[in-house]
Amino acid sequence: MVTTRSATRVVRNGSPRAMVSNPRRLVPQASTSDEDSEDPDIAPRHVKKRSRKGVGHRTKTKLKRRGRLDLMPTMNLDILFHILSFLLPMDLLNLCRTSKDFRNLLLQRSSASAWKTARLQVDDLPDCPQDMSEPQYANLVFYHHCHVRRALSKMPPLFLTNVYCRIATELSDLFYGHFGHDTVPDALVKSWSYWFRLVNPFVYATHSTLDQWGVRSRIPWTATFNSYDIPHVTIYGTGRPKQLFLRKEVDELLAELSTTPADEIAAFLSNKRKHADDVMKHAEKCQRWSQSVANSRKDELNAIRRGRQDDIVTRLTEAGYKPELDYMGRFWLQDHLRTSFKEPKPLNQKSWDRMRPGLITALDNVRVRRIEVQVYGPRRQILMDEYKKYLQHPPPPGAAFDMMPHAADVAEFDPFKVLIMSPESATITATSFTPAFQQLPEFVSSWRAKIDHEFLDLVCCPENEDDSEKQEDVNYLQLATAVFVVESGSDRRLLMYPEVLSWPGFFAPPSTILDDEIYLLQVQHFGCRMWSAVRHNPRISIFEGTAAIIQAASLNPKTTRREDMDELDARFACGKCSTPGRTVVMTWDMAVMHSYRLHRDLQPEEIQWAMIDGDELENVKDFEKEAKPPMKADAIVYCALCQHHVRDAMSLPFIQNHLAEIHGIPLDKAELGAHYIPDRNSTSVISMVVDSDGKVSNHTDHRLVPSYSSGIEILYWKSHLV
Repeated sequence: MVTTRSATRVVRNGSPRAMVSNPRRLVPQASTSDEDSEDPDIAPRHVKKRSRKGVGHRTKTKLKRRGRLDLMPTMNLDILFHILSFLLPMDLLNLCRTSKDFRNLLLQRSSASAWKTARLQVDDLPDCPQDMSEPQYANLVFYHHCHVRRALSKMPPLFLTNVYCRIATELSDLFYGHFGHDTVPDALVKSWSYWFRLVNPFVYATHSTLDQWGVRSRIPWTATFNSYDIPHVTIYGTGRPKQLFLRKEVDELLAELSTTPADEIAAFLSNKRKHADDVMKHAEKCQRWSQSVANSRKDELNAIRRGRQDDIVTRLTEAGYKPELDYMGRFWLQDHLRTSFKEPKPLNQKSWDRMRPGLITALDNVRVRRIEVQVYGPRRQILMDEYKKYLQHPPPPGAAFDMMPHAADVAEFDPFKVLIMSPESATITATSFTPAFQQLPEFVSSWRAKIDHEFLDLVCCPENEDDSEKQEDVNYLQLATAVFVVESGSDRRLLMYPEVLSWPGFFAPPSTILDDEIYLLQVQHFGCRMWSAVRHNPRISIFEGTAAIIQAASLNPKTTRREDMDELDARFACGKCSTPGRTVVMTWDMAVMHSYRLHRDLQPEEIQWAMIDGDELENVKDFEKEAKPPMKADAIVYCALCQHHVRDAMSLPFIQNHLAEIHGIPLDKAELGAHYIPDRNSTSVISMVVDSDGKVSNHTDHRLVPSYSSGIEILYWKSHLV
């Protein structure tokens, strides 16, 4: 491309010497021979700038390379015009503006054929209007410059990049055009109607335009000549449409109209109408061509983008990431790579090397997440289904446990974990877990020992007991005194062992979002987390009131187990609630809850528990068999036919449906104790009153309120959850 530098020589035929851009320098005419081109007098002189550095510092002078295309105007015209026949209109415009010689040569009438040849190389471009020359038309279509308003250069950048104008002399000043590339045109040629839809209303509220009302006040419309016979643009916005006209053309029309004789006005207006019609039709052709060029360029860029995207996907597929791409989709790539993914450039090795490291790292993380969801997730679901079936049957001989783990903990046992984490190509079915279930009792024993030690580490013993002995002897948990008060924040509960292991804080899902996404996926699969005693760090203490009840049965609290108290099947009278002639009695576990819920602020010796016997005991047991308290729908129970496990306590309707579907027990045949067992940590205290004559009745002297977690009535005082 020809450059215009201050030192570029301009050589004209027939002049012995030529003046360059600097009028104070003259250089001799350059010869076309190789020998003359090396003459030092012809070569450009370089002025050495004064160094700003200290003396003694040598500066390296870099010579600039000068172009030799300035001799092209002197070559044979047939050869020159043959070369120009391969150029596009924008190329001729750039060449015309490189030097005065090219400008004089290309703007001559004899050079119109070169402009026409260049214009014909642009597909479907409308012909040049009759009132414009070929260079004017090329400048109008391919150069981004407004020929109407200088104020357009002051518009915001948004308009400078999207608004293009078209101007010709006289009444053909109708549409605007712009090309933003030096080779194939890809911008739009805009008619006035399209131009005014792009810009803000302030643009046409200037001195350059008039609306139809301003024109109507200045031009007397006739039946044969109206506003549609003048080149105009119709603006559609709020309100009714508005026609705009160039003020310059209106003024010229008025001037010509004022000097036209009356007998020639009809012919004058007819010519103007015909000229305006030709201009409007030409503008419509240019707009259609503009739209086709824009669509063609858009399709071309989209094809380049698709090729780039397909190339990225192909390279990632070859690297072994096709499953990850299918899992996430192309939108993930677009979001991750952003502009690099949609850039309209073919993918080269340099660009690929730049984006590859971060992309591979991200896809590795996607692979871990995909395997967790698509591979490990279905296998965990198979384990959960098989584990439910395992719990629905009686335990194997010698493998009975008072509390089985949740499926989330079972999945961490080695035989099950190996199957779940096996390679993706391995096929895992329900039968694959059969050998692992045969080893389950052994792992349950180790799991129970582990969580028992973790639980004991949290227990705070009374001051009169040795905490070290309690932590070393896990058998302490089998004692009847293994009743604990669990406090975490505002939640406070009385829980017996082993039901205390089901306290929600030990396995509940997190209330806040964790950073480990893979761990959260595992929690979603099971609905809870693995059992952990240190997650919420609750405060656990031993309830001292239990020892007084055991001592009332003349047993040693340090050696009496829960089984011993169940076999004793005794009934205890509360000395605090009993009155002369009326004794409030209950079972030992209900006595423990009664002591905590109603008398926990008292010292154990103040309650004065007493065990009843003889006919009074027989009357109470007979009454319990005949008058069982009804269970309400919100009662919390668990299935007596399944193995007791973590989180198996549900509402009564759910367990009844479970009994009907799994065990075949009809809804009306399900019985308390035989088919479902109330969760004693959530039931209300059941107490009875024995009168002096031995008559037994429910204890209803106090106001009764429903329990928070069951439908059985409890004495109104303090809730067991408080």
